[in-house]
Amino acid sequence: MRIRTPSHLDFQLDLKFFGLDTSYQIRLHEQLFELIWRGEGRWDWDTVYHLPLHIKRLWIKKINQITESTNTDQQDAETRFNEISKLRK
Repeated sequence: MRIRTPSHLDFQLDLKFFGLDTSYQIRLHEQLFELIWRGEGRWDWDTVYHLPLHIKRLWIKKINQITESTNTDQQDAETRFNEISKLRK
């Protein structure tokens, strides 16, 4: 019996098997953009793209914590400024 080579019709796999889903690609590139943008030129595209996933997640988590802290501090400062402005009137 002769063994034949499989044709592409023998393997009817979902297209996602060979690549990323478009929604995942969009999320990935948004995260890459955020890391590069918030990194203020400290990283280039190639470096960020090839970082291991757990390192990317670590930096994204850290950037989110810093952003939330900055926003909270800014809101507190605005509240104090508004209270002082009301007292002066």
